[in-house]
Amino acid sequence: MKKTFLFLISFAALVVSCEPAPQLSFEETLDISSDGGDVTVDVTSNYPWTAEPSVPWVQITSSGGGILGISISANETYDSRMAEIKISCKNIARTLTITQNQKDVIITDGDSLTVGYDAQDIVIQVQGNVSYQCEVGGDASSWLHLAVTKGMVSSRINLHADENVGKSPRLAKVVLQNAEQTANAACKKQNHYI
Repeated sequence: MKKTFLFLISFAALVVSCEPAPQLSFEETLDISSDGGDVTVDVTSNYPWTAEPSVPWVQITSSGGGILGISISANETYDSRMAEIKISCKNIARTLTITQNQKDVIITDGDSLTVGYDAQDIVIQVQGNVSYQCEVGGDASSWLHLAVTKGMVSSRINLHADENVGKSPRLAKVVLQNAEQTANAACKKQNHYI
């Protein structure tokens, strides 16, 4: 009886040791734009695997056959965010880390500003999470220009309007846009009319 029991234990150990160790590999980081969207990740494994996201804004759309399908919601916040997907195969688990950019925004204290006929300095309060540049558009650049300041100015645009010697009101278009992206950038733009 003892010999049979030892033989069964030895046979079971031999069967277990013949099974290949689980392998699991994939790109472990993803950088996603604020727009979100659908992405796929190649997963290499010698056994079936599962994937579980850590947050509701990341959904698994498909898994298996070496491909993990992921749907990522748009980030409507002004901060970047991070999520993880736990991918497990047998007794091993690895993490896919997703970093999603913030929604780029430039906010001012209004869309229009009326000033008098006298020469004066104009201050526009600006909040944003991207670098921006200020540009005075069209013919207004002959009488409205960025004021030169000696100190550092944070989150402000200083403009100076020359005196209006004519009898007609003047109109200027001042455009703020993300300096880090192209002119076709998908960031919020604010126009000021003076």
